[in-house]
Amino acid sequence: LAALRLSGAEIDWYADGVGHEGAAAFLDALRAKGDVTLRLDETLPRVALSPPAADASGVVYTVFSADDAAWRGDIIALARDGRELGRAAVSIAAGAASAEARIDLPLALQNELSEARLDAVSSAGAVQLVDARSRRALVGFIASGEAGADPLLSGQHYVKKALDPYARFVTDTLDGLIAAGVSAIVLDNVGVIRPSEAEALSKWIESGGVLIRFSGPALAEAAADGALSLIPAPLRGGGRAFGGALTWETPQKLGEFAERGPFFDLTPPSDVFVRRQILAEPGAEAAERSWASLSDGTPLVTGERIGAGALALFHVTATPEWSDLPLSS
Repeated sequence: LAALRLSGAEIDWYADGVGHEGAAAFLDALRAKGDVTLRLDETLPRVALSPPAADASGVVYTVFSADDAAWRGDIIALARDGRELGRAAVSIAAGAASAEARIDLPLALQNELSEARLDAVSSAGAVQLVDARSRRALVGFIASGEAGADPLLSGQHYVKKALDPYARFVTDTLDGLIAAGVSAIVLDNVGVIRPSEAEALSKWIESGGVLIRFSGPALAEAAADGALSLIPAPLRGGGRAFGGALTWETPQKLGEFAERGPFFDLTPPSDVFVRRQILAEPGAEAAERSWASLSDGTPLVTGERIGAGALALFHVTATPEWSDLPLSS
């Protein structure tokens, strides 16, 4: 409006006919500058598409209508390369303000979604673009017989709380998780892995999967019994306790994060204490693969890249039993 300095201007306003907030004040301001012609396309359906709500099996869109007449159409989901990933019919009854429609898409296809649009509706409001903020990793847990256990005693509970803003979850057999195309698999306090499963996991990691392991009594016992598979660095048997009646050491704080690891740009929290951990065998392998350490230099997280994927081990439990890490932001 500041550019319209001269009085008596002839102004054309191309509008959709919807009474947007502030439209009346905007029209009054235009009229103060000259003659205003309001041009409406009466043939254009006045419908708009909302941002979607998504779950593990699909996305749900709400279509809003500014007209009292009934409207029918299709919502089309498109990939980044222009492929049609799916479509759904939507019908708004006469006098209704909105209607919902679901497009069934597994998570792998949801992560390919680039935009959704109302078919044959030429309007910016009929398009919803999708960026990286809407994409979620699929994280898998191997099914166990502990479904009835207190969730606050389960490492899975704390992992889900940490990853919930960024991931969706599935619990299945190992074969089922790999077939589902999960991005990461979490093993919580798993000791010995059967050779056939270790081979399947190794191939999956090399193809781009991320295996995240957490420690616990079962892993400590397996480390005491002999060599372990799918471990970034060799482990000592048993565990290490801080602050116990038979030790002189106090719980340890976190040290600096290694530059070569995924935590390098984070500031170690000062309120996290580690009371027990599984030790890595000292040596070049442990030092090279240490992503996070305690203040005394012992590894807290070890990891390595394998092919296109990665393997990581937290040397503490996924629950607060051994450390405060699961309670830390």
